[in-house]
Amino acid sequence: MKVSNQKCILRISLKNMKATKARNLIAVIAIALTTLLFTALFTIIMSISLAFEQSNFRMVGTSSHGEFKRLTKEQYELLREDEGIKEYGLRRIVGIGCDEVLLKNYTEISFMDENTAKWGFTTPTTGHLPKEGTNEAAADTRVLQALQVPLELGTEFSVTMDVDGTETTESFVLCGWWEYDMASPASNVLIPHSRGEEIFQKLNTQFFDNSIGSYMLTVMLKDSRDIYGEMTAILEKHGFTSTDRAAENYISVGVNWGYMSEGVFADLDAGTAAAMALMLLLIIFTGYLIIYNIFRISVSNEIRHYGMLKTIGTTGKQIRCIILMQAMVLSAVGIPIGMLLGWGSGALLTPIVIRELNTAQDAGISISPLIFVFSAVFAVITVLISCFRPGRLAAAVSPIEALRYTEAASQKKFRTGKKGTSLFGMAAANLAGSKGKTILTIVSLSLSVVLFTLTITFTNSFSVEKYLSDIVADFQISSAEYFNASASWEPETAISEEEISLFSALEGILGEGMMYGTGDSPRALFDEVVVRERLIRFGYDEVEQEEYIKYNASEKYSGKVEDIIQILGMDSYCAGKFEVIEGEVSRLYEEDNTVAVESDSAFNIGDSVLVSYLDKVEFVNTQTGEIYTDVEEIDEAELPYIDFNREYHEEEYTVVAKVDYPHALGYRYYAGEYFFVSTEEMLANIPDAAPLHYIFDVEEEVEAEIEAFVAEYTENSMLDYESKAVVAKEFESFKNMFLILGSALSFVVALVGMLNFINIVLTGIISRRKELATLQAIGMTGTQLRTMLIYEGLFYTAGAALVSVALSLLTIPMSTVLEKMFWFCEYRFTMLPLVVTVPVFAVMGVIVPSITYMILTRKSVVERLRETE
Repeated sequence: MKVSNQKCILRISLKNMKATKARNLIAVIAIALTTLLFTALFTIIMSISLAFEQSNFRMVGTSSHGEFKRLTKEQYELLREDEGIKEYGLRRIVGIGCDEVLLKNYTEISFMDENTAKWGFTTPTTGHLPKEGTNEAAADTRVLQALQVPLELGTEFSVTMDVDGTETTESFVLCGWWEYDMASPASNVLIPHSRGEEIFQKLNTQFFDNSIGSYMLTVMLKDSRDIYGEMTAILEKHGFTSTDRAAENYISVGVNWGYMSEGVFADLDAGTAAAMALMLLLIIFTGYLIIYNIFRISVSNEIRHYGMLKTIGTTGKQIRCIILMQAMVLSAVGIPIGMLLGWGSGALLTPIVIRELNTAQDAGISISPLIFVFSAVFAVITVLISCFRPGRLAAAVSPIEALRYTEAASQKKFRTGKKGTSLFGMAAANLAGSKGKTILTIVSLSLSVVLFTLTITFTNSFSVEKYLSDIVADFQISSAEYFNASASWEPETAISEEEISLFSALEGILGEGMMYGTGDSPRALFDEVVVRERLIRFGYDEVEQEEYIKYNASEKYSGKVEDIIQILGMDSYCAGKFEVIEGEVSRLYEEDNTVAVESDSAFNIGDSVLVSYLDKVEFVNTQTGEIYTDVEEIDEAELPYIDFNREYHEEEYTVVAKVDYPHALGYRYYAGEYFFVSTEEMLANIPDAAPLHYIFDVEEEVEAEIEAFVAEYTENSMLDYESKAVVAKEFESFKNMFLILGSALSFVVALVGMLNFINIVLTGIISRRKELATLQAIGMTGTQLRTMLIYEGLFYTAGAALVSVALSLLTIPMSTVLEKMFWFCEYRFTMLPLVVTVPVFAVMGVIVPSITYMILTRKSVVERLRETE
């Protein structure tokens, strides 16, 4: 017959809990701390993910899902009504800023409606968007600062812009501004749609540049899953294609890769995923140890009670249910407290992390419900796992065994020596008699030390020398465009000889050099198979490969294919910064017609390379036959009929070296294989080649002074710079971020471990109070008893220290994984955390038993002997 006894079981559980208030408090604290770890970890991860996503949006320039590009007005009006589009906006580029002061800051002058401005982070924080039919304009602070426009509404200012190849200077009235975001790819000046139309009409713009004047439809779809698929489906529904570029109905689609990156998990490789999984397992295991110990000791102390319940008919399943109910009640208290404290801890630590991650923008602290769901789930799982074995132990014990059970009874008997038993030996025997409890306590304590050791070892392995290996000089100065990843370097903006002379005259320079570049890429002959391999790396399909090779196949040299190369001229000082893999770089300065190539080049030492240098470009009107040498001379009406002829001269080079070049010395973008020649060779074949950058090393005593001078000079010019000191400072901040996070996590784990230690020692001594009273009754003094308990505490801490050393040494093979995950790491194992924490453990091993002894001896020996379980 079934009896409904859930209320009875619950009542027994609650009554038991009332009788064990101390245990309940410790259990709630343990569960709260475990939940705190989970919540803090998830808060940091999801907040950084949110920050990365927002940072990506800012680098893209919009938070919209995507954009249909270069539309006609009719196409724009047709597509915007599609039911698959949740929200839409309009953008039309009017021109590109070409004021001299804007060459350092790429600037678009355009119209954006309210939605596009909101998604593009260009909504004025002061003032408003320009109104139609007015002469208003809004801009970011970087543009206004460059144009020296005061931040006052109503101020008149002018901007010179390139509108489809024609320069025009237009005046506006400032109606609003917003702070420029350094992550943004461009500065913006926003003008009314009506003003843009006026400019197009005034200049009789023909829209040869498809980006100028075309309608750009920015969209928000119903969700961010498969953005490209949804946008192409919308096009196909209306008879357009996004794949066939040659088709008349082709429309280009832009997808916001910020959504596709999935924030912080964008480049989550197997090693990083494994590290995160290991951290979660560590937290679960740490929480498991303390919660398990609490319930195990509780079951041991109450084993007679459970035996008595069995004598009146309580089943093993019901006893497990009693323990589980207690765990759930304690979890209901501890988990919310832990989530609240954990979210607060994560909120405090997240800004520290984001501040050190230059690629992330602080987007606030995530309050995603997933943080609390995951934390609660993991915490509950930890509690359930921790309660499983104690529950099984309580359910399995028979009534007779339970009534006879004492913890001391389960201990092994140790023979004494001829000279008796020492306090030291008695302490060892007490711990050895309950191996499982002793081992779990030691492991619990040692985990925090191991984690702290890993943190210190990890951050200690950060090699600033290795990180700076690509920064080959104390200072590198060039045009702002050179350092701007979104722009291409042009000789017209190069650092001038006068500016180089200014820096070269500084006192304390140890060595200096220049590398020369060109805006016109030469071409070299390659075997077809080499070109195909390169095209495959860049994602060309077979059809595109065939078209490329057919177009670039050399008629003069059959079987060879012409391809663009990047050629750099370099002074011998710069050449000294290269790592020579094979051959001799010095031959570049000793022999004519010699070249160095990249280490993975298809060319080998001694091979001949034919390079074609562009000498002249002529623009020919195919209708009239008229020839132009400057595109600016061509009338706009003639542009549809213009073709061009190129004239080259050839030079044959011998490969004398293969090198690994520091990427910081090359172009900051990729457009072909690198070839390196001497400066003299470069200027002989490309007379208009210009200094790509100027590098120099300085004496340590004057480094700070020169840093200040260079920073001030470049701030007020079209130049920019990089220095080892600045990069090293950024790297140190990056390193400190890991140190702070790891130390914080180690501290919480240590707190859990210490709580576990205190709980074990305290409950262990209390559970043995009759045994200890008996020892005193037969002659052991209080001093001897306290000494024995201190020995037990020291055994725990000494064991934790030894286990910590062993586990830490076992992590040494991880050095290969660490160096693979972080290229700037050089594994350096350190015992410093052990040296710091072992004395703390030793003090704790003395203090905790001493305090427990004081609490225990408040009652007399007789009172303690009269106590029953």
